Amino acid sequence: MRVAVAILAAGRGSRLAGDVPKWFLRAGGRTIAEVQLDGLRRGGEHGSRILVVTGFRPELFDGDALGVELVHNPDWATRNNWYTLAVALEHLARDGWNGAVCVLNSDLLIGPDVVARFLEAAGTDPRSLLAVDPGAPPTAERM
Repeated sequence: MRVAVAILAAGRGSRLAGDVPKWFLRAGGRTIAEVQLDGLRRGGEHGSRILVVTGFRPELFDGDALGVELVHNPDWATRNNWYTLAVALEHLARDGWNGAVCVLNSDLLIGPDVVARFLEAAGTDPRSLLAVDPGAPPTAERM
């Protein structure tokens, strides 16, 4: 099954990143973008398309260098993450996408192997999948 991955990277992340999108924050010597893309590429043929929805500082995103499609959310400053997801889904619908969709938040820092396993499961299992950390404390912004 073909899987499109939508990375929601439109927000500013002012508490974490300041003047840089959260996706470009470094952790352990690599950016979150590098870690996520490494995992997606390990997922093999299941990751048919990788979309990154930009908003804040879109000029910092180079789709060709990253090997991703860029989609811009012009309303990133006044709308929430769910709207950013809608921008991605509308883009896929306009292109006639009929495969599965995997959604990643740009500040999700998990190991590349976990990302790869989830993508493989999304590409082989016809049910909906949701990866959650049951040990994470509930907060107002937890999605």
